[in-house]
Amino acid sequence: MIDITVIPVDGQPHRKTLNGSLEEFQTIIDGYIEVANVSLYELLLVDEDGIMKKKSINKIASILAKTNILGTAILIKKEDFK
Repeated sequence: MIDITVIPVDGQPHRKTLNGSLEEFQTIIDGYIEVANVSLYELLLVDEDGIMKKKSINKIASILAKTNILGTAILIKKEDFK
């Protein structure tokens, strides 16, 4: 089991505990995974097709990644993403 933070486009980020499967991550972000480094210890998991799907800008995730992030994002520890 791993703890993640879900960062929705609208609403507050919230913690969630998952088994850590690829399918769980893809369900949350509603797409295929693209990984963005945000620090030495954390990653953002985002939808790699966010632009084509015309998803909205995620302001909180964009600040963390220092680039535009579209759609829901997952903040996860690097050690928990394998």
